[in-house]
Amino acid sequence: MNARIVVISLLIGLALGIAATYFGRQFVDPFLPEAVSNRGEGISGPVVAKRMEGDRLLVTVAAKEGAILVTFRKKLSEIDLLVEQGDTVTLDIKNYRPFVEDPGLRAVRKDQMTEPRTGRARTEQTETTKPPTRRTLPRADSLRARDIQP
Repeated sequence: MNARIVVISLLIGLALGIAATYFGRQFVDPFLPEAVSNRGEGISGPVVAKRMEGDRLLVTVAAKEGAILVTFRKKLSEIDLLVEQGDTVTLDIKNYRPFVEDPGLRAVRKDQMTEPRTGRARTEQTETTKPPTRRTLPRADSLRARDIQP
């Protein structure tokens, strides 16, 4: 009877250890240091498109392996403010997959030619473009009653 309990306990422990190796890694990996974890370098690429649809944010990243459609359902407003079209993002995924849900963001590098608040591209002023001319108005003390039209 004792040998049977020992063998059953051993088999249950072996099964739990194998299951934890395969399925528990995704829960434990964020808490491990990078030297111990089995995370790769991540996949980087520029953001080609970004769209908010209800309770999810869809971001298309053009990686060198191919296009990736990333779906974010957590921290929508924070990621929406952080990531703009044209930024280069590094996703915390090991291998290329065309569809990814809620990956970690390792890095976001802003495009050098975007304004920080609006995300619109700056237009650099060249010699051919002239700044708009300012129209000067007469001083208030030099205006006469006939100059002011209602």
